[in-house]
Amino acid sequence: MPPEIPDSCPLTPRQREVMRWVGEGKTNWETATIVGCAEATVKKHLQQIYRQLHVANRIEAMLRFKL
Repeated sequence: MPPEIPDSCPLTPRQREVMRWVGEGKTNWETATIVGCAEATVKKHLQQIYRQLHVANRIEAMLRFKL
C-alpha cells in the first residue's frame, strides 16, 4: 500500500495517486503502467506537482510529505 498524501495538500486526486507511487520508489514507466496512462502523462503530472509544491524534483516532493 503506497503512503498517504496529507489532505491539506493542494494536489488533484490523480496527482496524489502519482505521488503515492513515486513515494513507493516507482519509476515514471512503472507509475504509468499502474495508473493506466502514458509515461509522458506521468512526467506532466510530476511537472505540475513540482510547480504546485514549489520543489525542484521528486526527492524534494517526497521529502515535503516525508514519504
